Amino acid sequence: MKKRIPFICGNWKMNTTVEEGVNLAKALKEQTVSEEVEAVIAPSFLHLYPVKEVVDGSSWKLSAQDMSSEEMGAHTGEVAGEMIQGLEIPYVILGHSEARGRGQSNELLKKKLERAFALGLKPIFCIGEDESVYEEGETISFVLNQLEESLGSIPTEKWKGMLFAYEPIWAIGTGKTASAEDAQKVAKEIRRWIHEKNGKLGEELRILYGGSVKSDNARSILEQEDVDGLLVGGASLKAEEFGKIVGAGVFHE
Repeated sequence: MKKRIPFICGNWKMNTTVEEGVNLAKALKEQTVSEEVEAVIAPSFLHLYPVKEVVDGSSWKLSAQDMSSEEMGAHTGEVAGEMIQGLEIPYVILGHSEARGRGQSNELLKKKLERAFALGLKPIFCIGEDESVYEEGETISFVLNQLEESLGSIPTEKWKGMLFAYEPIWAIGTGKTASAEDAQKVAKEIRRWIHEKNGKLGEELRILYGGSVKSDNARSILEQEDVDGLLVGGASLKAEEFGKIVGAGVFHE
C-alpha cells in the first residue's frame, strides 16, 4: 500500500446554481469517506461559503478554483488569496488548462504560486500538454518546462503540502483518457523532477491525474506507483458517481 494518502478532488468548474451546489454538497456529505482518502470539492467562488457551511464538520474539504496574483485592492472581478484564506479553505487550483487557455502564462502562475505560499494556501498545480505536443512525443519536456518556469526558482521549503496535477488537455471533457501507463509515465518524471529539487519532497508530495476520470477507470489509474490521486471534472457533479471515484482510492494490503 502506498504511503501517500490518495487525494481525490472534484472540480465543479462553472457549473450549478448555488442552490444546486448546496444540494450536491449535502448529497456528498451523506456518503461515508474513508480516513484512507482525502476527499475535496472545488466549487465556484460564489458557492464556497454556502458549501462550506454544509460540509464543515464532515470528512470533505474544500478548494478554490483559482486566485489572483495580487494582494487585496483595486482589482475588480478578481478574488484575492486573503479571501480564500479567511474562509479557512486549505487548497487552491492553479494553472488549470482552462485558465491557461484564457491567457494565464507560466510567469503569471509563478506570481500566483508565490502569493498562495505566502498565505499558507496549498496549491493544486496543474500541468499538461495539448494533442499536438502529445502526438509529437514532446509531453515530458513540455510538462517539465511548465514546472521549471513557474516553480523552479521558488525555494522548495515553500512547497510543502502542495500537489501536482497532470492533466493532458486532449483528455479533458473529450471522453478520451490517457492510459494508466501514460499517466504513470508522466507522474514518474514529475516526481523525478521534484526529487532533483528536494529529495525528501520527492517522496512526500502527491501527484494527481486529471482528464475524463470516471468510476470505471479511476482504480486502474490510482494503482500506478506515482499517481496519488485524481482531479475530477464532470463526474464530480454526480454525487453517486463521485462517491464511487472517491471509494476507488481505498486500498488494502
